[in-house]
Amino acid sequence: MKALHLLILAAMTSGAYAASGAPASEALPFYKTGVWRTTMDWVNVCVLLGLLVRYVAFPILKLLDKNIADIETRLGREEQEKRAMADRLAKAQEALNGVDTEGQALVEQARQDAVDIQTQYAAQTEAKLESIRQRLEADKVSVEAEASENLKRSLFQTLESSVLTELGGADSKTQGQLNEHMIGTMGASHAG
Repeated sequence: MKALHLLILAAMTSGAYAASGAPASEALPFYKTGVWRTTMDWVNVCVLLGLLVRYVAFPILKLLDKNIADIETRLGREEQEKRAMADRLAKAQEALNGVDTEGQALVEQARQDAVDIQTQYAAQTEAKLESIRQRLEADKVSVEAEASENLKRSLFQTLESSVLTELGGADSKTQGQLNEHMIGTMGASHAG
């Protein structure tokens, strides 16, 4: 770069110094001064920065913009997937809550059915017991009546045989009157 500057500077000054008749080596002493060197360093830095901006910074910025767009696209997709997963999770949670509620309802229904069955069974058992009680009561009354009748006959026969034995051969008319009297007595005692 310095060589290019020297050539340009030499071309510009060679015509002026050639007309004056001075040698060309005397035309470049200002190049050795500190101000010229600092100015040229700044010009070089500016040219370098310009080239870097034009050929390096803009392509890098384009590449970064493209990468940012890709990242935003992926983030958008991931955000959509996240929302979809959250929706699926919410639906699954609702389904689980529905299952819990449904299960609790089934358990409650089973309990109620068990209570109903127990109540029905108790009522049926009570009805059967009442039927058995009534039959037993009827059988008891029947057995008591039959036993009472058997006892009456047995007593009647015993009394009859003992009276006949004591009377020892009474006639049939007396036996008939005696039988009627005993039947009447037994009927009165049974009624009382």
